[in-house]
Amino acid sequence: GQSKCLDGDDRAVLEELYHATNGANWKKSDGWVKTRDICEWWGVQCWDGDQYPDRAGQVQRLILDNNNMVGTTPKALFALEDMTEMRLSRNPELTFDMDGIGKSRYLHVLNIAHTNTYSFK
Repeated sequence: GQSKCLDGDDRAVLEELYHATNGANWKKSDGWVKTRDICEWWGVQCWDGDQYPDRAGQVQRLILDNNNMVGTTPKALFALEDMTEMRLSRNPELTFDMDGIGKSRYLHVLNIAHTNTYSFK
């Protein structure tokens, strides 16, 4: 089915995440920043435009567990409003910033276990 992710806002947010967490040194970063279609970026899954036409071009899942992410997640991460799942676990040098999480109205799964996050303030 149709699953092209060409949303400029989602791309900008993902690029900010990449740069804020030392993406050049991630274990897996296939396609990140270089490839136009963010749905081809390793760890990014987009909504199927055939099944969910109103969400076509939006990030559905972000799966970057155990990926050598270092730094602090940007607040802009929660601008991915249609995302349902974010898995960033087993990145021990990653700090997850909770500020703005309320914008993620569909986020049902958040796994930040074994990160450098110790507070939900």
